[in-house]
Parts: sequence; C-alpha cells; structure tokens
Amino acid sequence: MHVRHGQRPTRSVLRIEALEARTEGDFETAFAIMAQRQAGALVVTPDPFFIAGREQIIALANRYAVPAMYPLRITRHQTKSISLYVDV
Repeated sequence: MHVRHGQRPTRSVLRIEALEARTEGDFETAFAIMAQRQAGALVVTPDPFFIAGREQIIALANRYAVPAMYPLRITRHQTKSISLYVDV
C-alpha cells in the first residue's frame, strides 16, 4: 500500500505467474513468454534442474533483460548484474 501525506491509501496489484520448464529447450520458450508478457522479474526456484541449467538461465536473463533472483550465490563473472525487485 502506498500512502503520501494527506492522501488516501491506494492498493498496488502484483501479478505472479508460474512458467514451467521440463527440458533445457523450455528455458528459451519461457523467456520469450516473459518478454511477450513484459514480466517485471524472475524468481528461480531451488530445484536441481534449474541449478544444473543456471548458466543458460543467467544468459537468457541477461539477453532478455529480465531481473532475476537466484537460489544460489552467483558470482560477478557469471552475470553482468543482478537486480532484485518486484514489479508492482
């Protein structure tokens, strides 16, 4: 909720969508869908499949300019930048 002095409270809407990836080829499709839907951010869950595919996920997040939050520490040489925020 955002409130400024002298104003009535307003509500923000947050839309959360889950995209499924079962193969490494699904990563590209998921990022294309995120771009099409103008996703504000990506949260990568700590699943062994995603951890194993982290290099591809990092590369796609950089290419599609999608800020991402990862379950593991990512070193500077793996990504240009990591931004953590929620689009409200």
